[in-house]
Amino acid sequence: KLHKFMCLSISERGTTTVQPFAFSLQFTFNCKISRFNRVSGNISFSVEVKNLEKHYEQCDGFPVACRFCDQLVARSKMDAHCSEEAEGTCPKTAIKCEFSEMGCRFQCERKMMAEHLENDMSTHMQLLRRKNIDLFQKLFKAEKEHQDALRCLKEAQGRKLKP
Repeated sequence: KLHKFMCLSISERGTTTVQPFAFSLQFTFNCKISRFNRVSGNISFSVEVKNLEKHYEQCDGFPVACRFCDQLVARSKMDAHCSEEAEGTCPKTAIKCEFSEMGCRFQCERKMMAEHLENDMSTHMQLLRRKNIDLFQKLFKAEKEHQDALRCLKEAQGRKLKP
């Protein structure tokens, strides 16, 4: 599995140099365990051979394949990559429509959402209209309750002032 995207060369000192090549242009290794050397745009680091497999299992900067899209992503960035929130970048993560708070129940892969938003614009506008009407009704009711409370307060103050 590792040979799919890593190139290993063992030195005389019992260490190995690991150079990423399949993702060198788009990937930044950020490893707290190893010593780094930047070589012509690629990043290499040294670890003891006996610890290499353990290092791969623990290294936050080690690239792992996304369970949805198979893209190589640093282990520490996988949660953000697969996030259902706006900061997520995985095209195959299932996300809710951005109008879900207005009542849209549509869910799809991130890469398909733009099509849904374009095709269902009319539905979304209706949802927004209904939500807007509901908010205005709640605001009107709150204003009325506020006015009633002020009137009661003034009446109570008026009664206290009269002997």
